[in-house]
Parts: sequence; C-alpha cells; structure tokens
Amino acid sequence: MALRVDRDVRAREIFTAARALIVEHGYAGLTLRSLADELGGSMTLVTHYFDSHASLMNAYLEFELEEFENELRSLEQGEDALQRLRILIEWFLPNDLPSWREERGRVLLLVQVPRDATWLTPYLLQVEERMTAFLWDHLEPLIRVEQLPLAVDVLRLTLNGVALSTVEHPEDWSAEQQIDVVARVIDSFPLEFLWRGVPGLPRPLDLPARREAIAQAAFRLLAREGSRGLTVKALAAELGGSTTLITHIYPRKSDIYDGMLASLEEDLATTLSRVPSSDDPVAGLRAFLMWCIPLNADEIEEERLRLVLLDQAEHDPRIRTFLIGVEQKMRTLFRQQLAPLVPADQIEPLTLLLRALTNGATLGSIEHPEKWDAHRVGQVIDHLVDTVVRPRVGHVAGRKPGETSLQVQ
Repeated sequence: MALRVDRDVRAREIFTAARALIVEHGYAGLTLRSLADELGGSMTLVTHYFDSHASLMNAYLEFELEEFENELRSLEQGEDALQRLRILIEWFLPNDLPSWREERGRVLLLVQVPRDATWLTPYLLQVEERMTAFLWDHLEPLIRVEQLPLAVDVLRLTLNGVALSTVEHPEDWSAEQQIDVVARVIDSFPLEFLWRGVPGLPRPLDLPARREAIAQAAFRLLAREGSRGLTVKALAAELGGSTTLITHIYPRKSDIYDGMLASLEEDLATTLSRVPSSDDPVAGLRAFLMWCIPLNADEIEEERLRLVLLDQAEHDPRIRTFLIGVEQKMRTLFRQQLAPLVPADQIEPLTLLLRALTNGATLGSIEHPEKWDAHRVGQVIDHLVDTVVRPRVGHVAGRKPGETSLQVQ
C-alpha cells in the first residue's frame, strides 16, 4: 500500500512539473528530458512511470481534467443551475495571466507539435469531448431540449473564439470584455428562466451587477477588517466564490479600489439627489443637518468606511482626490442651505462651522452610538441654528452682523 501512495505522490510531482513547463514554454517545451531537468533528476525519474511521451501526455491530460472537475465541483456545491454555468464559463476564459499562458499553450499546441505525433489527435479529441460534455451538462437544466445541441455548439465556438482573440491580442481583450461577449451570446439562448417569466433573476454574467456586488463586499470587509483585511482571497470568501470571480474583473488590488470608488461616485450622486427640502429655510437647514449625521447602524457603517478610506488616502492619491471631491460637494450643499438665511459674507464661515458640527456628530456616533441618538444630536443642532445661524438684522447685543462673540470681546 505504501508503494501505491508513493507512486501517486510522484506522479503528481511529475504532472505539476509538466504544467509548469507547458505554461512557460508551451507543449513543445515538454519532453521527457526537460521534465527530468525540471524535477532535478535523471530520465529514469520520469521513464519509470511513463515509458513514452504519448503515455505521459495521456496521463497528464487525465490528471488535468480530474483536477478541473474536482475544483469545479467544489465551487459549484450548493449553487443553482445558472450560477453553475457562470462558474464554468469563468473557468474556460483566459481572464488572468496564468490562464492566458495555459490557453496560449493549448492554441499553439496545434503548430508546435508535429501532426504525426501519435498522442496529439487522441489528446485533442479527448479535450474536445470533455469540454463539450461540460457545456452540455451545465446548459441542459436551462435550455429547451430541442435547442440544446445548437446552444452547446454556439457557446463552444464563442469560447474558442474569445480564447484565440485574447491569446492573439491580450491588450484588446480584458477579462470584462471577454465576459461581456459571452454574456451577449448567452442572452441569445432561450433560457428557461426567461420563457417561464421568473422575475428577479439577473442577466447571466451581468457585469455591472457583478462589479457592484464586489464593491459592496469590499465595503463590508473594509468596515469590518480595515484596509489590511481587503484581499482578493478574503473578498472571494465574502462573496462565497472563487478568486476568479474577482480577478476576471479586477486583476489587481488597485483595480478593486477603482471599482469601489466608481461605486461610491454613483452612490454619492444618488444620495445628494435626496437632500431634504422645506419651504421654511430654517426648518430645511435643520433637516439637512440631521440628514448629514449617521443615526442608525447602516449609516454608521457607511461613515466607518469613510474613516477607512481616510486611512488609505495617505497611500493612494485616487482616494484622496475622491474624498476632496466629496467634501467640495458637501460644502456646496451647506452654502445652498445657508444662502437664504445669512448675509453673503457669512456663508463661508458658517459653512465651516456647521460642517465641523456634522463631522463631530458623525465621529461621536461612530465612537459611541449608544450616547448620540437623534434626540440628543437634534438638541445640539437646534441650539446652533437658533443662536448662530438665524439671520440677524442690524446690531444684536452689541455685535455687528458677521461678528463672533470672540471678536466682540
């Protein structure tokens, strides 16, 4: 029994080394000699297990397909049919550097290996049969039976075409563009969830929805774990999938921040469009100031994210620029609220005062949410609105319009 275990372990070592050679040099670079060199031993280290190149390639293919199926099953466990199809497609596409190199090796196999190589035709046939079987299995729950053969053919050719296009011109075929092309093809299929009229299901591989889901998961991680906790692996776990769910859209961590900032820009535009208003300028100002302050758990989490971004802004000028833009928009809103109430020369100083007030209340709510409820915050706002902001005409208690108590003293 021990001998069997040793043989399996050594075979896996050989296959792992073979994969490294294929990725680095293509299939033409995989010979019994190069494999022995990669393993750091003699030819017998390989030929003891595989007496020919053909037997090696056949065994290697079986190893790769088993690895693929095992990982695919683990990713798909508990998923519905549509999500299983999405996962399979993401696996097929060369959407990161390692998968691009592997796909390039597969494409160039057709010209790097002599046509009369005894293992080549059986190898290609087995790959094609297995890939087609994967597609059939994943499309069958979704496609009308009479449409299934055509759907498999269309999707197989599309995936091949995207792969070749990406191998040939990687600069033109981002992971996002690859997914978008396949999604458009899938949209042409009469999927059961469409002709049954099931509501609420997203478009297959809906990129905007995927980007937003990633952004929201990243926000949760940042608020909970801080910037150090935001990794591709942690993000994939937060979404309940593999890292390819992230890397096919955001290959680098910096790209994730770009996606988050884009999402925040959209959210900010929506939020600012909902500023409360009132026919009474004073009542409108009070409502606006209360609106600026987080007074429930969800709002507090959003403001915690602001602090996390502030921490990250020290190292990322894009985040710093975003925060500056947010502050400029907020101050514009403060000025608009104050304009009907105070003289023009008082708008700017009162904007800074009230912005400091809302920032202070925000920080207090984050630090001690149990202490700073809406009633307590409202009392502070009412005091300052009534005593500082409400417009005065002429001299008030020996103070000219625009003077502060410190200036009078």
